[in-house]
Amino acid sequence: MAGDPFQPVFPGQKLEIPAPAYNAFLDAARAQRDRLVDSGRDPRVDSRQSGIIKIRNDSGSDRGRFDVLGIAGPMIYPSEDLDEFQSRVAFAGVTPRDVHRGRFVVLMEPLEDGAIGRAVVAGIAPVRLQNSPDQPPTSLAEMIPDSTLALRVDPHGSAQILWREESTSSLTWAVVRLLGPPASGMVYVLDPCASGDGEAILVGNDLGAWLGRVVKVNGICYYVRRPQPGEFDCGIPSCVSVEAHYADCKRCNGCWELTPCASGTIIQSQTDLAAYEDMIVRLADGNCYTVGLAEECIDPVPVSVVASYSICEACHSCYHLVNCHDPGDTRAIGNDLARLQGIEPAEVLGTVVEIDGACYQVLTYDDSCGDAEIVAIQAAHEDCEACGCFQLTACAGAPPTVIHVRDATGPGGSLALSDYVGQIVRLSDGVCYQVQPSSECEDLVSVEVIEAYADCESCACWELTACVRSGGVLPRMRGLPRYGALSAHARLPDRRLRNGRRRRER
Repeated sequence: MAGDPFQPVFPGQKLEIPAPAYNAFLDAARAQRDRLVDSGRDPRVDSRQSGIIKIRNDSGSDRGRFDVLGIAGPMIYPSEDLDEFQSRVAFAGVTPRDVHRGRFVVLMEPLEDGAIGRAVVAGIAPVRLQNSPDQPPTSLAEMIPDSTLALRVDPHGSAQILWREESTSSLTWAVVRLLGPPASGMVYVLDPCASGDGEAILVGNDLGAWLGRVVKVNGICYYVRRPQPGEFDCGIPSCVSVEAHYADCKRCNGCWELTPCASGTIIQSQTDLAAYEDMIVRLADGNCYTVGLAEECIDPVPVSVVASYSICEACHSCYHLVNCHDPGDTRAIGNDLARLQGIEPAEVLGTVVEIDGACYQVLTYDDSCGDAEIVAIQAAHEDCEACGCFQLTACAGAPPTVIHVRDATGPGGSLALSDYVGQIVRLSDGVCYQVQPSSECEDLVSVEVIEAYADCESCACWELTACVRSGGVLPRMRGLPRYGALSAHARLPDRRLRNGRRRRER
């Protein structure tokens, strides 16, 4: 066409580039450059927003185009390769299960087992749809547990059916929009474990983590499942308060059998002991028992658990402690310190535990536990030095200020006050304190140490008041104890003192 600046050039023809064509070339080049470098953006980022991702077939079999896979997790985790995780979104795909509701893809190409290819995770895709005469009248669909072949019609589904083939066959073609789980899809059914505990409940709580397991609501045990197609079509989900979670109905409604570690009578109880299954407990009667499920419940009695242990020997034995700063303060405790610290009982000896702000070193471990008690362990330490705190007593004041400290910083960062025991430190508040170890470690504060001195006299701050010039106060930090009285407040030297020194030097 005459006048068209974008006419093609043929071999042998003289090349003449019209100004409009040349400017269009520049505009296109600039636009491409801006797309690639704008805000440091990786060009691969665009594929993330298209709804098409890479997926690896981990289902164990070859899969065809338009098959459905559940999303198991990323192919590359941030802990493995952060740059690759950030620059490319790619998932591992598996045969769908209940947990993959709203978390599935439709394959865009055939994939052999272990191969990587493209799939639609959000957006429009053709897919096979399971067809049945009794399916509910809805425009939503969802994956089918244990099937990769198709989706099924589901009133609480996460995919919108845009079009479907009119057919009487078991599978029909459809076009769907993958949306992710809408609010209407996040519903669960609670079936009572016992038939006499009422009817099933439709709830809106997010119970995905407990799907196929049991929860307790208002003292009743319920099995958690997803609603079936056509079930609760007009139901309004309610919100419930979940009191506890269990592996199954038997453990939720369970009767527990407590077998004595030593000789004694087996106890059966309906007290909720699910958290102690296969463990050792010490009851309020002082005896130790192994906890397990009872086959039948005969004369159950309520029990109260005082402490729990990993083995019977730990329950029958106790640790003897001594206060790190007061050899006369000893005690025996029945806590399972080995399980607390994740080590063997013999390795606990010599370590230190903090109880009510005081530090106790573990001396022995035996079965002489007549006066043993169960206590609250605040922390565990390698030795007394690591556990102990320090008492800082002000050099001046009547009475002097006393503070208790464990953590201190100095000009170079963290500072160990154990290196300054018996010395004097000046803190950021300008006050001088004597440092001593302490066993009273409650109401601890953190401090910043500015300087350290051998004694209070060396740390003192003195005030020099000019004899003639009124109001002139020249502070000096030390060296004047025999000439005057100690100032109540420490102050750093100011410019007048430095200027005065220069005049005397001249």
